[in-house]
Amino acid sequence: MSKKSSGTPAPETALSPDIAQLQNELNQPKWMAAMDAGEATKDSVLEALPKKRIIDGDKFILPTDPLAYRNILIKDNVVDMETCKLYCEHATTNLQWLQPLEVYTEQEGEYKAKIATDTRDTFKVPSEELSEITRELFFNIMTNHVEPFFNAKVEWWEEPVLMLYFEGGKFEAHADAEEIRFDAKGVPAWTKVVNRDISLLLYLSDSFTGGMLSFPHYNIKINPTPGLLVAFPSSGQYLHAAEPTESGARLVLVSWLATKGSARVVKKKNPQHIYRTEFENPSSAP
Repeated sequence: MSKKSSGTPAPETALSPDIAQLQNELNQPKWMAAMDAGEATKDSVLEALPKKRIIDGDKFILPTDPLAYRNILIKDNVVDMETCKLYCEHATTNLQWLQPLEVYTEQEGEYKAKIATDTRDTFKVPSEELSEITRELFFNIMTNHVEPFFNAKVEWWEEPVLMLYFEGGKFEAHADAEEIRFDAKGVPAWTKVVNRDISLLLYLSDSFTGGMLSFPHYNIKINPTPGLLVAFPSSGQYLHAAEPTESGARLVLVSWLATKGSARVVKKKNPQHIYRTEFENPSSAP
């Protein structure tokens, strides 16, 4: 599945040119200096953003903070090529056990899962035999990269899911923790419905074309490369999509994190949650 068959670790180098350029744009957009100089206002910047909207009938919501996309963490070479190869080989040897991933829709006050390939055409690769490696990997990523970047402590994270996209595979624009709800006057607003605060994606393969990670609110597209980490808030402000894979197979590990002190909308403990305290000390309880 991976073009790179070498088991040697990826060299400790600077960000690849395309990632470095994108990171620079995130940190220093051209219009920021104009805002600081009083030559532009937040409203004028918002008006200048791409007019891609979240449509629900004749209702739409644009992001409220045009600077918010600076909260997207992009980090190259977070894991070495040997680790990426391990997951790619695992996926290759478990193709017969793939499970199509579902989408959840609210029906009569309850969330129900269904296969909807027009919206989400993705497969889950069973990866229980790699669970110890994956948990250790994600704990290190959270400790060394996610928590410092977001200045927050993780309380738990969901069991990472190994996802595989074949040719045509995609996941249309969505938010991971919020959905649009309407008040009594019909005014739409993003509303938190799942206990998720940060979404985390770790890309593992390079044997594909297409499949960019896009943030349509901000006209940002990220080309996944092996070892690339992307993390961002799970709110509707960070609507995102996995664009269709044009050829090959796109492999990514995905998890969602809850930070200490954030609002909880579901009180029941989820068995898929891995608590930091339990991970650090298996005999402790949350």
